[in-house]
Amino acid sequence: MDDLVKTVQNFNPKVRAWVVISWASTNLSVAEARALLGGFEHLHLANAVIGDRIAYRKAAREGLSVEEQKPVDPKALDEMQALFQEVFQDE
Repeated sequence: MDDLVKTVQNFNPKVRAWVVISWASTNLSVAEARALLGGFEHLHLANAVIGDRIAYRKAAREGLSVEEQKPVDPKALDEMQALFQEVFQDE
């Protein structure tokens, strides 16, 4: 994947590719996954981590975002907002 992103960036240097750790256990550290994924030159490892939460499955089943779902799961909402801020902070 890193090589593919490098090739694409030759045509469009503005392209950025993100790696997001998702379905992460809410009880375990993601340090090992970060160590494995952090060494790519052309893939940006997001600081935001998306946990394995029931709220995501319920929202997807209902065709909603975790923000639209009632009741709102505050942890899931915080994770999504953190990812959004990180990816779109420069836009």
